[in-house]
Amino acid sequence: MRKIVSTFIILILSSVLIPSIVSASTINEENKVFDGKYYYIEQKEDEIFIRDKETNETITMELLNDNKAIVTDDNGTASTLTRDNTGNIYVDNEIVNSISTSKIADLNISNATALNSGQYHYFQTTYSNSSIDANLQSIALGIFSFVPYVGWIGTIAGVVEAFRSLGKTVMYTKTDHYYIDGYSRYKYVTYYYSDSNRTKLVRTTTFYKDMW
Repeated sequence: MRKIVSTFIILILSSVLIPSIVSASTINEENKVFDGKYYYIEQKEDEIFIRDKETNETITMELLNDNKAIVTDDNGTASTLTRDNTGNIYVDNEIVNSISTSKIADLNISNATALNSGQYHYFQTTYSNSSIDANLQSIALGIFSFVPYVGWIGTIAGVVEAFRSLGKTVMYTKTDHYYIDGYSRYKYVTYYYSDSNRTKLVRTTTFYKDMW
């Protein structure tokens, strides 16, 4: 399988540009189906099916856990995706995506919708530059790259389609990580930019992950 590069992320709460991309898509979360302009995605438990509507190329990904997945292409060729403790991503033991991390002064964020109206505490920010080349293998890698921060993976496709419609080939992301008192829930706020200086914001997404 040709070399895979990193991609995307998470739950779409707001859109700075081209909101029509999402509104033009059919999103059925109950049946886990995303039917967009460019991609059809169906998720059944831990198995994800992706089809490119323009090329008819398909790919299947089985999520074994948060740190391992198997991707199989049209030809039956399988690759193993893994993640190490620092968040770096590997394809068949070859690193393809390095994650950079920074930490600033602690930040508390009140959120009325949080569990028990708790307090969120900032603990780190991660950065990633993601190639968007309309390659389904890249999309599968992108989904896996952000498994800890993803709700339903169909939302990732909405972000990808927005960038694809803009004609952008690279997505520059920044994710702020927060935890609630007691560590029962985490909050991930991701910003998607079209430039390397991260000044041209395209999307902002937020995802909450319950630990128990």
